[in-house]
Amino acid sequence: MKPAKSKITGVDCFGDSRGNYYFGRPDALIAAGLVEPDQLPGKAGMPRTSVMFVKGIQQPRTARPQHNQDWMQVAKIGSAFRVTKGVTGEESERREQTEEDEREARSRIKHDPGLSASHEAVRDASALFKVGDSVTVAGCAAVISQGYGVHRTKEKGGEYLQDDGSRSSYRLGYIIQFRNGETYFVEAWKVTDPEGAPTHLQLVGVPSVRTQRPMIALRG
Repeated sequence: MKPAKSKITGVDCFGDSRGNYYFGRPDALIAAGLVEPDQLPGKAGMPRTSVMFVKGIQQPRTARPQHNQDWMQVAKIGSAFRVTKGVTGEESERREQTEEDEREARSRIKHDPGLSASHEAVRDASALFKVGDSVTVAGCAAVISQGYGVHRTKEKGGEYLQDDGSRSSYRLGYIIQFRNGETYFVEAWKVTDPEGAPTHLQLVGVPSVRTQRPMIALRG
């Protein structure tokens, strides 16, 4: 998921090719103008957990409207809410292309930084976060849900095909949890401490010098 451009007090904001996601307590979401009080699930006459709107008009649960700029969904998650708003077709295509470019960039063959450089980068990196530590991701407060390691992530262009038809990859990083209880995988270098200071290095490929292999004498 990509961080949304705006930061709203008390609201965690993210976006991807499908739309923008806003997580927070009802008072914060209402104060930000993202939802009206009578649009919250669980209120009298409203569905208990989730409701959709098109141009502000509530839709029946069986409706399948387009997820464009007129579409909105409000879902109750614990004591918090998630407001999802669609974007225009042009914006969705632009974001999808950006995501595809990033996937291609990750899959390109890169220059090997070398074993020594890799060891040095890991050794010089700050201490790893532990489960329960408070962190910041894209300006939003979160906690570490699962520690640093290899995690399986669902991705549109993932390397592996699962039994249910979805695609996945194995990537190194953290599982984080936002205030509303939802969890996401995040690469380690995107996680900062609560003050925003970086804590992990991002390894990048640099031109490497190929050393000559030493001669090995065969025993007679």
